Amino acid sequence: MARQETAKLTDSFQSVLSDVISLMDDSGLFRLRGELNAIRAVVGGGKDKALAASVERALGLFRILMSGLSEGLAFAGSRQYVYGSTAVLGGLYRVYSASLYDDLWDLAREFRGPMSQDLAREIQAIMDRFFREIGAPEVPVDVRVAALYQMYGMLVLVRCADLLQRLLA
Repeated sequence: MARQETAKLTDSFQSVLSDVISLMDDSGLFRLRGELNAIRAVVGGGKDKALAASVERALGLFRILMSGLSEGLAFAGSRQYVYGSTAVLGGLYRVYSASLYDDLWDLAREFRGPMSQDLAREIQAIMDRFFREIGAPEVPVDVRVAALYQMYGMLVLVRCADLLQRLLA
């Protein structure tokens, strides 16, 4: 079960990475590379080849994007896609917030086991509040997407740690 959930989560994380990377600036890309290397180091200590391959694909995508970065930045700069990129980020947020909600709920169900109705409502209320707060109109769309990215990163680390613990047991 843990391996399947981890694989599902890494596929979602891969999708988020692909979409977010295409919209990042130089400093964001370098920070992302450092974070992906940290995730690779955590995965490298484990035995899950599928998860390691997913991180390697993300790093490979990062390297491909870096090689064409100057062309992409010149094109984006010449076209001034400020408003368009905001709409794209809004779309990313809408698509991946629902996916993240499902992944968080799956994690809560798996780690908590059978839940009473009151506990399920409490967990759902916490998750609803989180998404309501980051989805508020006054929160800039890039902050929303960054929050989703960071939550996905934390989920991947939790899943990796759980998988590593199960593999070592």
